[in-house]
Amino acid sequence: MLDPNETAIRQVERLGFRPDDIHYIMLTHFDIDHIPGLSDFPQAQVHLTSTEAQGAIHYPYFTESQRYNSRQWAYGPKIVRHPRAMSSGAVSPESRS
Repeated sequence: MLDPNETAIRQVERLGFRPDDIHYIMLTHFDIDHIPGLSDFPQAQVHLTSTEAQGAIHYPYFTESQRYNSRQWAYGPKIVRHPRAMSSGAVSPESRS
């Protein structure tokens, strides 16, 4: 179990900042064990790939639904979706106009 003093919000406060001082949060994924403190920063924009947002928030498959807990983003974060760049340096179809 995580010590409450080690949560992101407590670490931010120890540095002398308030939760509303956090403007951007960058996430690779929305897994249940990676975002439990997300709602501590309600004013922040949450940046992640369009693919992850689609799978986690909008249309999770059964296996994805086991990785996510929608209560963790029920507060309505400001999600900013980004296209996923492909490993070859090409850009994925998500980003084509």
